Amino acid sequence: GISSLMKVIKALDMTIGTNCYNFCVEADQHRIHLSDRSLTEAAKQARIASKSTRKEEEELNINLEGQLYGAGIAD
Repeated sequence: GISSLMKVIKALDMTIGTNCYNFCVEADQHRIHLSDRSLTEAAKQARIASKSTRKEEEELNINLEGQLYGAGIAD
């Protein structure tokens, strides 16, 4: 995460100020919070449902319009 930025600063023999430290900690906490939220079971189920609905709509559109292009269509 962003805390690796502090390692780079330290490798350059620069002092890490409190503002830099606090920013890195808060940014990492925010990133972890977002990743935890995206991994919840409800979010997974919503993504799966959305994906299957979209796939069904695409199949329905293909069936209604017919196949527009593909192997052997021009024959």
